[in-house]
Amino acid sequence: FEEFDSAGGVISVVTAKGVWIINKHSASRQVWFSSPKSGPSKFDYHPDVSQWISEREDRTKLHDLLVEEFSELIGEEFTFEEAF
Repeated sequence: FEEFDSAGGVISVVTAKGVWIINKHSASRQVWFSSPKSGPSKFDYHPDVSQWISEREDRTKLHDLLVEEFSELIGEEFTFEEAF
């Protein structure tokens, strides 16, 4: 990654391939995600499965989307120490 920044509930990852933004949106109790690969998405927390799930029709899990996109970006498997 060329640049990584975290401030005020917003995480920005800047690379030569674009900018990924993860934003905690307190008013709606959602996580908003913007990606040059998948575009903008909004995620709601589902306590029954302890996952942030997209409100899009495909119901993608935020964790799975980040792993997929960052793995492709760095050319190897990207993982988190903990699932969310």
